[in-house]
Amino acid sequence: MKKIVLGWNLIAEKKNLRTISTRVNLNSERGEKLIRQMRDPGWKPFEALAKLSKSDFLLGKVRQSDWYGKGASFDWFIKPGNVEQVIEGKYDNALDATARRRKALGLDENGNKK
Repeated sequence: MKKIVLGWNLIAEKKNLRTISTRVNLNSERGEKLIRQMRDPGWKPFEALAKLSKSDFLLGKVRQSDWYGKGASFDWFIKPGNVEQVIEGKYDNALDATARRRKALGLDENGNKK
């Protein structure tokens, strides 16, 4: 549990999101949600954190969003289904035309085969 909180705080500090206390009360609503998520063998918070750190929407950089200037919170992150949506790409940045073409052709950002 502590690794997840520390992982969140590391990204939060770098990306100007809200950090949380490293002392999560296991009996609190947050603690109980986190424990439930951790029991799910398919829950991949570190993979999601890596993608979250690259998402303009989740970092609060999209002006047309309610999260503009704030970004995602830890409590949002640990809600059921949100980690999966981040991993699946729901919050990925939009690709420009060149990047879409490269992706469709199976090329990396330098135009080389993956």
